[in-house]
Amino acid sequence: MDKENVLTIFDKYITNNIIPDSTGQLNDVAIMGIGNEQTVNVDFFVSIFGDAEATYDSLCSIDAGEKGYKDFFDLCKTEGILV
Repeated sequence: MDKENVLTIFDKYITNNIIPDSTGQLNDVAIMGIGNEQTVNVDFFVSIFGDAEATYDSLCSIDAGEKGYKDFFDLCKTEGILV
């Protein structure tokens, strides 16, 4: 699952934010809301789940109940975003 897949599949949860980097340069960063007022940088999400297929089982397999994304994946499955 690459960044474009994530941006497409989870589109309703993604916002773009202008965030300064360590040098003060402003960057447009895609941020995904994953519930409970928590967010994750889409690039970081891809670094964890990049080897997953865009399925509930594949994503949950990588999460393994340890990374904190299962509730979000459960929500996405309930909403029909993941199968």
